[in-house]
Amino acid sequence: MNIRYYADFFDVLVADCREAAEIWGKECTPYSRRAYVKAVFSFIDGNTYRLNQLWLDCHQAGVFALTKLQINKLHGYKFGENGRKLPLKSSILDSVKLSFSVPSKARGIDNPLNTIGNEWCIFKEAVRIRNRLTHPKSVNDLEVSLDEIKIIESACDFYRQSTRALMQSLVGI
Repeated sequence: MNIRYYADFFDVLVADCREAAEIWGKECTPYSRRAYVKAVFSFIDGNTYRLNQLWLDCHQAGVFALTKLQINKLHGYKFGENGRKLPLKSSILDSVKLSFSVPSKARGIDNPLNTIGNEWCIFKEAVRIRNRLTHPKSVNDLEVSLDEIKIIESACDFYRQSTRALMQSLVGI
């Protein structure tokens, strides 16, 4: 279990988001806007993956116990009706929820990821923007408005603050 590695990884990804934001703020080109959205979701995707690996490491080290189902989900698979191992095709929203719920349940703490409030709705809208950019079907899909940039910024802040709150509540690990 390497908390320092996780923290360094988090810091690099957050720094990438800041730098991409500075670039689009100066240049405000269609490319710089798309690059910012991609940097934010590299942070969210990468951090979510690293969190899941951290929880598996915590389980392995005996810091907290996970259920077999949680372990399987963190590894990215499930078992079919016939008992065969199948890849778990979960959305980014499901992956983010999992990375927060697993340690919260294991440690008996409140989950800092509020999936009921307005911030979660904004996060879901940011995911739709990301999906549109990642899988464009037309030139219009590649446009990112300033209003959409604000959504992406809010989603990034929400995710970063939720992650920090989670890690602070788990300081004992």
